[in-house]
Amino acid sequence: MPSTLLPTVLDLQYLLVSRDGVIVLEHSSEILDKLPCFYVRRLPEPGTMTQRVALVFGASGVSGWAMTRELLLYPSQKTFTRIIALSNRPLSHDVFLLDDPRLELVSGIDLTQPVDVVVRLLREKNRNIEQVTHVYWYAYVHAPKDGSIAEVNCTLLDTSLHALKETSPNMAHFIWQTGGKYYGAHLTREVIIPPAPWKEDAPRLPEPFASTIFYYKQTDIIKEHAKSSSWRWNDVRPEHVIGYGPATNAMNLALILGLYLSLYRAVHGIGAQIMLPASIAGANAISGESPADHLARSAIWLSLREDGALSGRSFNVAVPPSTYADRWIDLAAAWGLEGIATGQEDSDPTRAGAEVAKWIGEHASAWYALEREHGLHPGLLGMMDFGFLFAISIPVDRYHDCSAIKEAGWTEESQAAATYYREAWRRFAEAKILPPM
Repeated sequence: MPSTLLPTVLDLQYLLVSRDGVIVLEHSSEILDKLPCFYVRRLPEPGTMTQRVALVFGASGVSGWAMTRELLLYPSQKTFTRIIALSNRPLSHDVFLLDDPRLELVSGIDLTQPVDVVVRLLREKNRNIEQVTHVYWYAYVHAPKDGSIAEVNCTLLDTSLHALKETSPNMAHFIWQTGGKYYGAHLTREVIIPPAPWKEDAPRLPEPFASTIFYYKQTDIIKEHAKSSSWRWNDVRPEHVIGYGPATNAMNLALILGLYLSLYRAVHGIGAQIMLPASIAGANAISGESPADHLARSAIWLSLREDGALSGRSFNVAVPPSTYADRWIDLAAAWGLEGIATGQEDSDPTRAGAEVAKWIGEHASAWYALEREHGLHPGLLGMMDFGFLFAISIPVDRYHDCSAIKEAGWTEESQAAATYYREAWRRFAEAKILPPM
């Protein structure tokens, strides 16, 4: 781009930015000659330079809800002037728990629809959607009606990015979330994966496994869209995400354990002993977790950095690893129970979950009594997938190396497991999903 165009560009409220992130604010042919290549970014209207508008896709999930909450608070209550929280299904305020004049809850955005339909819905349901500057993407379909999980979830992302190109020209940063599946954490019984800790630069797994890990294709989709765009992007890679979510998630580990522990207390009383529902090998395998609030703050921090060298990078985010045997005593104590953390003598990681499901089925009447006593939302018991407890019985060390984000400047200290589980359970009780601790 010749330097003679710069005054015109600036007059039209644009910034000239180099591909390495340098913002050119002066008419200098010497600077222009030294910078490799350029893109043009449109600026917000005069007087709105410091305004940030956040758009959260998938705000009903554990990560999306935590992101919505933290955007209202972190790094200050003045950082974002508006937060638009999107979900496919409508959410009531009594379970969403957040009330702020800057927050806009928007439902009915079905990302499985064609791009032109999604564009129309975004414009119809969101005032001034063009003002969006920061996007945090957590959309996910677990059981699609048509197509594979990988195919459908890749289409969701591609459709979102095409739609944002039409609706939100001021987007400056795009955050999305992958996870331990990127490293094959869910395939430990099927393939030999590199030993933990796992770093962000780990190679992709080969076929036939690669095509089932849709994070790979999603990464390629984002890179392709970013080639012709001015926005920066990052993905954060958590381990098990622990937190509250207003939409009941059958695989929310905090919710599953909260239901089990609260029902066990109701049946056997305060002070009863309760065994960790895991195999001995699983109980003592080293693993990590990612508190949803902590994870959200790290992603916001990344999105506010003006360091071009960080753009396009992935970052592991988790608390220091430990074992479920280490965590269980404190988790049980939160519900007034005595945790026995030795685990069960069984090599099948699915057995413990099956036994918990059977026990809960035998004591369903006690759960219904808790629903009546505490005015809980009915139907939770039938929504849970207790088979997901296999996640704490996997007999393999599985945790992330989180040194990269610390080297980038992220300094927040992690919490003890009991702290972030308790916070999730407190919120579930506030929303009348679980009884109080």
